Amino acid sequence: MASFAAPILDCERTIEAAHWKRVRFLCKITETKYASGGDDGLIKFWDLETGAQDPMVLDHGQDGPHKNHDHGKGGVMCLCLIDEDNLLSGGVKNLIKHWDLKTGEVKFEYEGHDSWVMCITLFPDKKSFLCGSCDRTIRHWTVGKEECERYMIKHTQGIYGIEIIDDNTFISASADWSLKLWNFEDGTVLRTYGNESWEPEEHEDGHKIWVWYCLLLDKDRFASAGHDGMCKIWNIWTGECLFTLQVADHLKMKWNQRPPYRCLVKYQEGKLLSACEDKTIKMWDYETGELEQTYAGHSQAVWTILQMGDKVLSGSGDSTIKLWAPSTAELE
Repeated sequence: MASFAAPILDCERTIEAAHWKRVRFLCKITETKYASGGDDGLIKFWDLETGAQDPMVLDHGQDGPHKNHDHGKGGVMCLCLIDEDNLLSGGVKNLIKHWDLKTGEVKFEYEGHDSWVMCITLFPDKKSFLCGSCDRTIRHWTVGKEECERYMIKHTQGIYGIEIIDDNTFISASADWSLKLWNFEDGTVLRTYGNESWEPEEHEDGHKIWVWYCLLLDKDRFASAGHDGMCKIWNIWTGECLFTLQVADHLKMKWNQRPPYRCLVKYQEGKLLSACEDKTIKMWDYETGELEQTYAGHSQAVWTILQMGDKVLSGSGDSTIKLWAPSTAELE
């Protein structure tokens, strides 16, 4: 179990009112430029060094309250860069938009989902991608082709995260409390990690409620983040949960009061960054499970984090984007 004696660090820069309400997603564009997507349905571009906003603003669109969540209007839930000139955005409107970053125009719209698109992951060859939705499906698309190649449905609730391992294997994270390892070629599930029957007492190593995110650490391990406030490290091939990182004991609280982990980032070899609804970002040693640093400064939940070189960016429900430099801090 991790220690809570880690130093608390302040941020280097804050961009106020970056979006209306929540900043949902951050995405690297170049070494010195990144994009943000928010509840206002807008995609904005920022200079890493100065914090200045680019004049070009893209509009993915907004929607009414989600049928399963009283979040008010939502907008951009995820972004995925194809190359410096092409960006994918997913979220409300149940579609993915393919943007030309030179002109700011929509080149394609990938339609087929029946609910919000929550995650997009590009294959290594950048010729196709997978996306997950609240409609419980994972869909496969070819870049530049508007018709869906096929869809896969084995989860019983929405898909919040997808991580591609190689050309034929990927992992999905779902609101049905489980993670699944897939064979892409035939669409079969090779393994389920944790709960798939909604009976947590039968799966002591699994998450106790929704799984929000998954992240590949190396060829044999991945991390997952859940609405139970826990981060888990798994062996991909055996299904073993190697250890669990947890901020505090939130299981005695009502489900909608638990501060879930929203996202994870592998900062550098052996280091894992987590973002949480307790308004902080934490750095962990994922080899030992020790908490090393805490970054505090947001006034609401942290929804997204992004690594750019030795800098870390975070977006929050407080409408701000913050810049951190964890590598410059002295660890105790």
